[in-house]
Amino acid sequence: MQEAIIHLPMFDNDGKPIGAIHDWLKRELCKLFGGFTSHHATGGWIDPTDEGKVYVEQVRRYIVAASPDFAERNEKLKALAYEAGLRARQVAVYWRDFNGTVSIDYIAPEDLMPTMPNA
Repeated sequence: MQEAIIHLPMFDNDGKPIGAIHDWLKRELCKLFGGFTSHHATGGWIDPTDEGKVYVEQVRRYIVAASPDFAERNEKLKALAYEAGLRARQVAVYWRDFNGTVSIDYIAPEDLMPTMPNA
C-alpha cells in the first residue's frame, strides 16, 4: 500500500465554512479508496497575482491508501482533488499522489460556477 494526500481549506475564499464540501469529499474518498484519515493543519502561500500577499489558512488534510495494483489511482485522486477545489471555489488545490509527487493544480476560472451547491 502507498499513501496519497489532498489538502482542502476549511473555509471558502469569502470566509464561509465549507463543511458540506468536506462531507462530500469524505464520501467520495470512501467510495474510491475504502476510507481515509484526516486531521487539521495550517497552510500558507504567497499569491503572486496580489502583490505577493501571504495567505495563511486552516486546512483539513485527507490521507488515503491504495495498492500499486490499482492502476488508475493517481488519475482518480487528481480528478477528485480538482473537483473538491472547484466545489470549494479555490484558486488551486494541493495534493500528493501515490508516488510521492506533490502538485498544486490551478482551477481554471472558466470551470468555476457563480455559486456551487454545498453538497
